[in-house]
Amino acid sequence: MKKRTLVSKFSLAVAGVASRDAKDVALHRVHIAADGSAVASNGRALLAISPPNENKAKSFPDMENDVAEPPPDGIGMTLDDVNKVRRNFPTDRRPSLQYAQLTRCSPTEVELMTTNGATKQKVSGQPARGRFPRWRTVLSDARRKATRTRICVDRQSLVQMLQAIDKACPDRGGYNPVFIEIGSENDAVILRSHNYESGQTALGLVTPLTVAGWLEESPWEKALRGQQTTGVVRVVKKGE
Repeated sequence: MKKRTLVSKFSLAVAGVASRDAKDVALHRVHIAADGSAVASNGRALLAISPPNENKAKSFPDMENDVAEPPPDGIGMTLDDVNKVRRNFPTDRRPSLQYAQLTRCSPTEVELMTTNGATKQKVSGQPARGRFPRWRTVLSDARRKATRTRICVDRQSLVQMLQAIDKACPDRGGYNPVFIEIGSENDAVILRSHNYESGQTALGLVTPLTVAGWLEESPWEKALRGQQTTGVVRVVKKGE
C-alpha cells in the first residue's frame, strides 16, 4: 500500500527563494523530495523544509484512492503550479486542512490536491524539466563547514533590517551584496552595504536574542548532516 505524501502550506514557502528565471530549468521550481521535504534554490540561496509532522497532519482527510509517491530522486513542480496550489488552501486556516496531498506523480504529470473538508481542488501540470541539484549534500557540507560561532537574533528585526537596507542600497543590475560581520554569540550582528548610485554606506546592527538553549536538531536535520559527499558539490548557479 502506498504511503500518502503531504506537503504543507508552510512547505511551499520555499518558493520564495526559487529562481525566477524560467530559462533556468534546474532551479525554476519547487522540488518535492521522496520523503516529502520541500526544497528550492536560486543558485545563491537554498531553503529546505522538512516533511510535515505525521502527528500534526494525521487529521487531514485521508484520500485512500488518490495516493501517489515521489520517485527516489523527487519531482519538481513549476512555480506557476505551486502558486495555484497555494491559492487553493482554505481561507479559514484550520490547521488540519493546511496540507496538499500528492495525488498524481509520473514523468508526464504531477498533481497536488487540497480540500476545505467538503470539496477537493486539484492542480495538475507537467513536472519541471531538468535535474534538481544534490541539495542534501550541499546542506550537509555547509553544516559541517560552519564555524563554531552561533548567534540567535529576532527574526522580525533581521527581516526589517534587510528590507531597510534593500531600500537604502537598491539592486544594481542584480549586484546587491550585504556584508555580515559576526563576533561571538553575545555580540551584535553587523550588516554593511553600499549604494552605488549615491555613494552612501549603510551600517546596521541587530542585537542577539537571549534564548534558553540552542535549537535542538530534528531527526531530519541529523540525517542530512550525515550525508556523505562524493566529489565537489555546491549549489548550482545560473548558467552552469
